[in-house]
Amino acid sequence: MMLINQLCNKYFPLIGRILIAPLFIYAGIGKTLNFTQTAGFMGQAGVPLPTILLTIGILIEIFGSLFLLLGYKTKWAASALIVFTALTIYYFHSNFADQTQLVNAFKNLAIIAGLLMYTVHGAGALSFDNRPHKNTTPISSV
Repeated sequence: MMLINQLCNKYFPLIGRILIAPLFIYAGIGKTLNFTQTAGFMGQAGVPLPTILLTIGILIEIFGSLFLLLGYKTKWAASALIVFTALTIYYFHSNFADQTQLVNAFKNLAIIAGLLMYTVHGAGALSFDNRPHKNTTPISSV
């Protein structure tokens, strides 16, 4: 049982990062390829400064998810993705009378829950954040 726990603790955070990151990468690339249409949609939804916020959103989705995937600056990346996802609920999935929007809001809350685990516990053993560091003791001059 102890071996199973050790394997889970070592590999499950990596598996979680592999499963969640493509969602944001794919969405960020899609927004990039349809920038003008997406900015227009955001403006119609009431998002202020849609072009600027779309650019920031794309950067968060692509770089935040890549950082999360690699386990690099994981707590910061997950935090940025949480804010992005929460704003998505607010602007695009807050009409809870619409069943589809309600389901999307709950889905995004579940994504936030997963990201919260990374903000609290970090990326896990198999990550850049937890790579072994070389001894940085300076060599004394003679």
